[in-house]
Amino acid sequence: MQEQDRDTRSSADGTERPHRDDRTPTDGVVGEAGGETVELSSLSKRFGDEEAVDGVSLSISEGELLVLLGPSGCGKTTTLRMIAGLESVSGGSVAIGGVDVSEHPPQDRDVAMVFQNYALYPHKTVRENIRFPLRKTDLSKAEQRERIESTAALLDIADLLDKEPAALSGGQRQRVAIGRAIGREPSVLLMDEPLSNLDAKLRVRTRSELRSLQQRLGITTVYVTHDQEEAMSIADRIAIMNDGRVEQVGTPEEVYEDPTSAFIAGFLGDPSMNLLPTSVGPSRDGDTGGTERGDELAAGLAAAVPDDAARVGVRPEDLFLVDGSGSVVGDGPANVSDVYDCDVHVVEPIGRAYELTLSTAAGPVVLRARTVPDELRGRDRVGVVYDRDSLYAFDADGGRLRRGGNGW
Repeated sequence: MQEQDRDTRSSADGTERPHRDDRTPTDGVVGEAGGETVELSSLSKRFGDEEAVDGVSLSISEGELLVLLGPSGCGKTTTLRMIAGLESVSGGSVAIGGVDVSEHPPQDRDVAMVFQNYALYPHKTVRENIRFPLRKTDLSKAEQRERIESTAALLDIADLLDKEPAALSGGQRQRVAIGRAIGREPSVLLMDEPLSNLDAKLRVRTRSELRSLQQRLGITTVYVTHDQEEAMSIADRIAIMNDGRVEQVGTPEEVYEDPTSAFIAGFLGDPSMNLLPTSVGPSRDGDTGGTERGDELAAGLAAAVPDDAARVGVRPEDLFLVDGSGSVVGDGPANVSDVYDCDVHVVEPIGRAYELTLSTAAGPVVLRARTVPDELRGRDRVGVVYDRDSLYAFDADGGRLRRGGNGW
């Protein structure tokens, strides 16, 4: 049998790609390969008349974990597939390590991808699944064996090497899929909702393990998810997409605390930010114009933002209960509002806190409290204040209105 060309490497699905001559072998030790920069410039993708991705520009640093976050259909997976070369580019470019790869086939990009359904070979053992991309590399059989064993040890699946995927749990299959991807030390690791098939408890545990692994390996990683809690917990930076465009890029803290639009403000957070129209209930002359309890809260919030604000936003944790003596429950802010009486629609204990859904003329408002005093439990009416310094205002187009040095 003719010997395979040793100057090739393979992608996660086994396709061949040229070996990078400037790559230093790691002698079978996983975790020394590092990563390359990824540059997306005005990237777009059209399917017929539909613009699935519209002018996305992102710069991803070496070793960074960037999360593409957004609702279903926003274009995040299509963007990921264009980086991988699995989708053609309609416009713009993809550069990896400073090289434009927009027209390169997947096998020439030195990327590995972990799919949502893991895409393991069911008739191959774990060992053979991890080995498959290594068969066409310049590693000797002994080096391949060492690479497989070190990868398996890193992922805590060494005792599963001789089992087939059908005998594994969902979490174990996910580890094998990651092992197959990282075993050949790609420059860029792409992950498309890799935890979506796991149960909630395992998903939380596995995401921390993934983050630790990525930091140890130093592989540049682009991670797609619609789960904002997952994104906030693992990302160096988050790129939030909506309708094919990137609306904001920043650290988890930046996008949560300083959203640039009403969409981002309402998308991030569990529960998400309360967004109330300023036109419902109150008027600017102070007349609440209604009779329901809770109209006053809507009026107070609306009056606290500029006249050109179409919506006012307040996060559930920036609303506070008031006890029977008129004191704020817990550690309240320094700049609190007046007390507003509100009807309580639902009280949900969630273990570490309580979530109260309040009825107002502008719509339901969610308040999160760490504790609810016994005197307030079971009541259908409570006193509420808000943190004046933590309000958000948005114009009719959803854009953020900023505070100046002297206020709004």
